[in-house]
Amino acid sequence: MNLFNSLEEAGKSGEIHRLAVGFFDGVHLGHRLVFDAVQDPGEGFSILTFWPHPQSVLAPERAPRLITGLEHKLDLFTRAGARSTILVPFDRSFAGIGAEEFLGLLARHFPGLKVVSCGPNFHFGKNRAGTAARLFDWARTRGIEARVPRMQQDGDGQIISSSRIRNALAGGNIAPASGMLGRPYAMRGTVVKGRQLGRTLGFPTANLESNDDLLLPLGVYAGLARIASGDTYPAALNFGYQPSVDPANQRAKIEAHLLKFNGDLYGQPLEIQPRHFLRKETQFGNLQELQARIARDVEETAGLISGHTKFNRLGGR
Repeated sequence: MNLFNSLEEAGKSGEIHRLAVGFFDGVHLGHRLVFDAVQDPGEGFSILTFWPHPQSVLAPERAPRLITGLEHKLDLFTRAGARSTILVPFDRSFAGIGAEEFLGLLARHFPGLKVVSCGPNFHFGKNRAGTAARLFDWARTRGIEARVPRMQQDGDGQIISSSRIRNALAGGNIAPASGMLGRPYAMRGTVVKGRQLGRTLGFPTANLESNDDLLLPLGVYAGLARIASGDTYPAALNFGYQPSVDPANQRAKIEAHLLKFNGDLYGQPLEIQPRHFLRKETQFGNLQELQARIARDVEETAGLISGHTKFNRLGGR
């Protein structure tokens, strides 16, 4: 997939003909309707998105925690079939561009635009003055086909949205969140060095540094982990502050113990799929108690994940 870092750069390529526009956090089933609206097997399509999230610039105190960090989201765009992504830097200068000026920029840089799509709740321009209806009207007057698909609903008839997915994950409801995503919920990142205490306890862990925000309640989970080679392992996952070994720690960490894995993962990408909540994070009286509890966590993980021999491809593989 080609990545363009401005409208100007994308316009010079001459390849922007079918365009989906939006922020697309999580790349959920509703977003895929927007992509499907511009899909064409012979021509491909492009995605215009923004980074960082507009609220993180305009009202940081109200900015949402993100289901997918930038690298994860771009990869999901590729998996969805996008030929290119236009990544527009969102800053206060860009936020000051009016809705009509933004449409003028699209017209100037993408004269070959044939089809454009967005979600029905999409807003653009200063003070969110631009709407999906305005984009539709603008496109129609220029002979561009505009498509605004319906809001996708779940099995209960409720609208699928990034905020609903975040709320589900915050409540520990992984299965409903995965259903709205259309794939198992996953986090991605790079393995970094930690305290290496797990190794001394007989349960070495991979410490994951991720740009995906940690949305699940803290605790221990049974799940899956996929390493750079594509091989997949059941994994006991810990999201927490490690109170038993580092009481002063102020930052939640993500750790994965891969069952039946031997090797060095430092500096390599890792993707994890939490599947089952096992227990809350606990502060133990000594390392022996911690070791015994980890052994139980690993045993429970093996029992819950034993049937998963392959990483679910919908997780992004």
